[in-house]
Amino acid sequence: MTNIKTKFLTACLVVVTTLVYAEPPQQKSGYELKTALHDIIKGHNRLSYGSGNDSGNNVWWSYRTTDVNPDGTVRDIYTTDCGFNFGYIAPGPPDGYQCGNQRAYECGCYSREHSFPKSWWGGGSSRTDTQYTDIHHLIPADQYVNSVGHSNNALGVVSSPEYKSVIGYKRGANTYPGSPGTTCFEPIDQYKGYFARIYFYMATRYENKIAGWTDEEGAEMINGTSNQVFTDWAKNMLVEWHNDHPVQDWERARNDSVQKIQKNRNPFIDYPELVNKIWGNDNTPFVVSVEKEIISEEVLNAELYPTAEVISIAGVRLRQVAFDKVGATLKQLPQGIYIIRYAHKDGNNFISRKIAN
Repeated sequence: MTNIKTKFLTACLVVVTTLVYAEPPQQKSGYELKTALHDIIKGHNRLSYGSGNDSGNNVWWSYRTTDVNPDGTVRDIYTTDCGFNFGYIAPGPPDGYQCGNQRAYECGCYSREHSFPKSWWGGGSSRTDTQYTDIHHLIPADQYVNSVGHSNNALGVVSSPEYKSVIGYKRGANTYPGSPGTTCFEPIDQYKGYFARIYFYMATRYENKIAGWTDEEGAEMINGTSNQVFTDWAKNMLVEWHNDHPVQDWERARNDSVQKIQKNRNPFIDYPELVNKIWGNDNTPFVVSVEKEIISEEVLNAELYPTAEVISIAGVRLRQVAFDKVGATLKQLPQGIYIIRYAHKDGNNFISRKIAN
């Protein structure tokens, strides 16, 4: 631990959340707040869908940054022990890699999963529809669980499963109160909150489009409006899942990685209270606050590069400076709140902090 790093980190106002607003949507609540968030996170960089081992600005290659486990394998939330490897191997390919053809069993290969099913907006094109390649909801996932379990089914609660994955994802009749009782997909508890926050992101990022997404299966959850977006039972369930299953550290890290590539964030990961202010029972205005926090020894002792990035909410890298120059750099910027991002020397992980100048 260097003296420079210690002096800099302990001198700054820091909180663990990472969303930065140059002009925060202060003093707003309800659907007005949702629209303000839409205006901030819309217009992100559109990725290409990618194929094979294409490198660069595409979905497959992005996963090597956004969804990598500490051991270098693919993080797949549909399975736990598959140990998928990044990349496509032809011909075939063999089990354990990016899909080339479908499998009839788990741990065969991983695919790109539209956790908010693409059929709900009519499928569209990866070349023209931004939501098609939006990696806030397009995640790597076991192809078999994706196909047999989720498919284009609504989310819900299953009491008597027709299908159950190895780790407990279920498909069957929806028994959540108020639901239509049709076939649905129930995530395991560990990821219910994550799914909810993805759906709230989609309702906000695509506020200008989502009222027209009226596919039959999607209509069980989305009601054809641009404000509430969700049917009453779906709204209640998603809020419940969000509240019962708080944001996890890996979600925050993924949000940071997606921002670096796509240049926007999921605000419901950064500020979980936004959900209840828009869809819940909290009618008080949203206010961004910055408070002092003691920096843990774990952060101080982290193997970090000796430089830090100063980033705006739009994902624009404003500066890259030495640790001991961040304070002086912030004084040169307009008063507000910024993200300071430190990179681990392993090149795969980041620590991001919100700082007021």
